[in-house]
Amino acid sequence: MRQPGRRGQNARRPPTWPRQRQQVGRWARGLLTDPSLLVLDIQTAGLGAQAWAVQIAALDNQGRTLVDELLNPGLSIPAEASRLHGITDAAVARAPSFGDLLPELRGVVKGRRCIAYNARFDKGVMDRELSRLHSSFLPSRAPLEPRRWEDALGPATVARGMWLADRSLYRRQRLGGGYDAAEKCRGLLRRLHELARAA
Repeated sequence: MRQPGRRGQNARRPPTWPRQRQQVGRWARGLLTDPSLLVLDIQTAGLGAQAWAVQIAALDNQGRTLVDELLNPGLSIPAEASRLHGITDAAVARAPSFGDLLPELRGVVKGRRCIAYNARFDKGVMDRELSRLHSSFLPSRAPLEPRRWEDALGPATVARGMWLADRSLYRRQRLGGGYDAAEKCRGLLRRLHELARAA
């Protein structure tokens, strides 16, 4: 008996899947050998317009921690957010603000190949924080200058190959693990190694 919501999964993967998986493997191997790689994760005080940073972590391609900081977002952290990542108002009461961390962060990010799991979210948080600091902020004038952003979510989803035939797409894959930013970075680095070995 089929489970509800699983109809058609994996039944007919597209004929292009083996080639796509190989492409993901080559992409991951290229990332892991790139000394400019920066694995980044941001935990926030909420979602949407309230997604202010409460923790930022960044690792290099060898897994060395370059940044791991709690941040004071300047507003109360909603209880539902604290339940996820365990970061409370008391924990960040004496923490630096994003603006305080910016000079260090600028040096870490500059010229890097930044990768995140759902990079659109993490980059969006940074852009909002920069906009809050600089009311005339334009993306082209951002004081954070990575070489480029890349997203591991799509490649990981393709490599897993959970095909939803009724929707003609792959099922989105979660990174898993807890909600500590540094642990998320380590989890993403492990996932990249898995992708590199997969094909």
